Amino acid sequence: MLTALDVDQFAIYCDALAKLWEAGEALGFGPLLPGRRDDIRTNPAWKVYRELQATCRALGADFGLTPGARTRLPDACGGPGQSGSADRG
Repeated sequence: MLTALDVDQFAIYCDALAKLWEAGEALGFGPLLPGRRDDIRTNPAWKVYRELQATCRALGADFGLTPGARTRLPDACGGPGQSGSADRG
């Protein structure tokens, strides 16, 4: 559950995620491009993509948006998290 104290941090996560998608689109040619002097070079969008991916992973974990982070969240009854326990019936 988000509180008023979480809004700014969650907005940063959303902004980073949107930029991650944009960087992913810029990688349409892949992480390598034809070079001017060398045969190939690293696509500059690749570095941006990796940095945004790390940012989204870290912020997502703070909000319980990764499988590992969800196991550390309390379940609805207030006990330790159980990954998928509610789905098992």
